[in-house]
Amino acid sequence: MVTPALPRPRETLASFVSRTAAAYHVDAATFSTDRETSFLAVISGTSTAVDALEAFGCPIPDDVIGWSPSKDRAGKAARLFRDHSFPSKVLQPPAMRGCVECLRQDIDCSVAMAMRGHWLVPHVTLCLEHEIPLVTLWRESSPVPRFDSAPKLAALAPDILSGNLFPAPRAATGFNRWLDARLEGNGDGNWLEQHPLHAACNFCLMLGTSLLRHITSAPSSLTDEDKWIAYNLGFQVAKDGEAAIRTALQGLQDIPGGLMTDPEKSFRRCTIGWPTIPLTTPNMMIFGGSCGHICQRHGRLVSAMNSSVSPSPSAVCTLSEVRPRRPGSTRDACGKSSPPKASFQRKACPTPGKSSMRDALTLC
Repeated sequence: MVTPALPRPRETLASFVSRTAAAYHVDAATFSTDRETSFLAVISGTSTAVDALEAFGCPIPDDVIGWSPSKDRAGKAARLFRDHSFPSKVLQPPAMRGCVECLRQDIDCSVAMAMRGHWLVPHVTLCLEHEIPLVTLWRESSPVPRFDSAPKLAALAPDILSGNLFPAPRAATGFNRWLDARLEGNGDGNWLEQHPLHAACNFCLMLGTSLLRHITSAPSSLTDEDKWIAYNLGFQVAKDGEAAIRTALQGLQDIPGGLMTDPEKSFRRCTIGWPTIPLTTPNMMIFGGSCGHICQRHGRLVSAMNSSVSPSPSAVCTLSEVRPRRPGSTRDACGKSSPPKASFQRKACPTPGKSSMRDALTLC
């Protein structure tokens, strides 16, 4: 009989198995093999892996299963997470992110640190509980050592306790709160909720990236640390439905300066670097019936809504051209420097539309 680790809120199956294996001084792959399964099957969240672990006296809590991506019933190259479908690569990125305050609290509770399931979703950029951005904890190309999190987190414990990895806090946006509610199985009934979650989030990001044209005419790159701005810009428009989207797209066409006179050119910057996804892709078929025709008439903005990668740096706008940056910079757990963040003044959230988009960086 195995004494499993005490589960942490929203912990994944891979994290739970990794922590249990570490308690027995073995790696997760060896622990899984000894129980007639594989750690790759654990990472994939298969029911056969869960059954094999439980057959050898390692019970898996229901909450751990509920917050773990699974390929069961997900279709080819896909994962189901919280009853939402995502491309497999989206939930298995080389970079593992997390909230350092959540991890510090794990240590304070005298338990081994655990990875949470929602940290795998690339559209999640903020811990709502602590209102600090997620940071990159480590990068690993191979999935087995990447998801064997217990030894990697143990190595990061001194930096977490010392505060070296803590990013600057920021307030949650409407998009942050809406996405977390959707992962919890809730919602507010807005227009986006009739569409697949991953497609809707990608659309918010792409629409918001285009709406940055109201703020700067010198496009360069939108850093990962600043994507939350584009997500919320797009969300504040798209949540109100087709009429609001048409108004916002028309507002982009009306921007003077030549580039905006042609609809194809108006939205080209939003699609550069994104692969073209055929309209036969399942999420695209669902989205295309209502939103696709709007955006296709405005430069085919929606062509990559279900993409499994992020836009290239050349596709979007940096905030260094919008507001001054604060001095100093941050460094992730892998030693990679990230540019200092811009500071923003919080105001009432504007009503979507052409005139209000110039104030759209003051977020709800």
